[in-house]
Amino acid sequence: MKVRPRIRTILLVVNVIILLLPLAGIAFLRIYDNELLRQTEASLVGEGMVLQATYLRVLFGELPVEARGEYGLERQIEPPDARDLELGRFPPMLDVTVDDIQPPAPAAMDFKGDADGRAAAAGSKLFEVLRDINSTLGTSISIVNFRGQVVGATGVSMLGKSINHRDEVRRALEGEVVRLMQERASDDERSLWESLSGRGRVLVVVAVPVVWEKRVYGAIVLSRPPLGLGDAIVRNRHVFAGLLAVMIIAVSLITLLTTVTIQRPLRQLIRQTRRIATSAASAQPIENPGAVEFEELSWAIAQMARTLEDRNEYIRSFARNVSHEFKTPLASIKGSVELLEDHYETMKPEKRAEFLGIIARDTERLDRLVRRLLELARADVFNPTTEWVNGATLLPELARRSKVELDSEIDDLPIAMSPDAFESVFTNLFDNAAKHGSGRVVVEIVERTPTYFQILVADDGPGISTANRERIFDSFFTTAREEGGTGLGLPIVKAMLQRHGGDIRLAPSESGAAFVVTVPRST
Repeated sequence: MKVRPRIRTILLVVNVIILLLPLAGIAFLRIYDNELLRQTEASLVGEGMVLQATYLRVLFGELPVEARGEYGLERQIEPPDARDLELGRFPPMLDVTVDDIQPPAPAAMDFKGDADGRAAAAGSKLFEVLRDINSTLGTSISIVNFRGQVVGATGVSMLGKSINHRDEVRRALEGEVVRLMQERASDDERSLWESLSGRGRVLVVVAVPVVWEKRVYGAIVLSRPPLGLGDAIVRNRHVFAGLLAVMIIAVSLITLLTTVTIQRPLRQLIRQTRRIATSAASAQPIENPGAVEFEELSWAIAQMARTLEDRNEYIRSFARNVSHEFKTPLASIKGSVELLEDHYETMKPEKRAEFLGIIARDTERLDRLVRRLLELARADVFNPTTEWVNGATLLPELARRSKVELDSEIDDLPIAMSPDAFESVFTNLFDNAAKHGSGRVVVEIVERTPTYFQILVADDGPGISTANRERIFDSFFTTAREEGGTGLGLPIVKAMLQRHGGDIRLAPSESGAAFVVTVPRST
């Protein structure tokens, strides 16, 4: 048989694929979602770099040159600018699977201190720019001076407030480019797509310091929710259409796999059993069974059909033989009875005795046939037991009953058979030898194994002709019919031995008949 997968292997592969499909989808969406987050982060860093350069230029327009060295906070830092993006100094770093999401930003507070008119003037000049950015990109922007006071914002209500207590502002005024994820305030509006994707509750916050010659003049604080998954799907519909196509192909392949390996072989098995129901002779294993179990089942069904056909043929042949064997003595008995009924009064006593003798002999023959048939039936359905017998001690008594001389030097013969079964086998063999003119039978062991014995049973009779050797184990075949032979002795022996896991075969012999009997050994 070809190497084929088992059904459990096929089902395991199918289930693994089915399991991997949603996991792969989840992993893809997770990665894609994270990529959207980083795209938003990179965009905000870029906007912040541009705005800090713009704000610094406008601020310098309000700030005299001689005052620039005294304005702001001195920090030992390198001033960031837009070229840092090209140099890769600020690559996207946020990761939703690793980084913590910070709580919502605390509310702005009233600023306590002197007003910074120059920073406020610079911030007001950027109001239109900030509003355009907000309306186009949706970015919320706050420009703070070096004290954390809001001097420019997309929301007018924030102007003049202090947000210096916010962590991202404090760090930016230290000269750090800050990037973090922050929960949105509960009163922020969220789109349906944002709510479904889960990203609607998160803001990406970037704070870029405004630095010149190692002095911090303020900071640009930008925030925006990452692109929602629903919006991303719409924008990247071609990518998601390809992913959907891949999943449809995977499902189609799973369906094809189960059809080829399970459904089609099952239909073939159904057709096979229907053919067998019509004619057992047409029982052939199915082609391309797909799985090992289907192949084994198909072979088992075909073998069962052939066995049933052989058994049916055996029953038909057996019925014909039984009919033939019974027909002759019954016809003889019937004829004798009719003659006695018609001519009993006028028939001579010796004739009456002759017909009565015929009836008695044929009745006895029928009785032997019935008993032999019962023995054969019991042998066919005999259930072996755990009993065992020492055959060496029983053989002399069985030979004496059959009136043959036994030549055996076997001392120990532990056989896994009941005494009745052992007696039935060897009594038939000894009786067979006696009926064919043998007076001496030799019994010897020709092979011993841990599981069985092979015993040679040979007699000194006339032997078996070449023409009859092929038919010797056929039911009702006998060359001693006139001596009362029924032709059922050897078939009974063979059936009994086979039910015990043994067998019998004809062995070569120069004179007489010789059989090799295989019997199970007791352990």
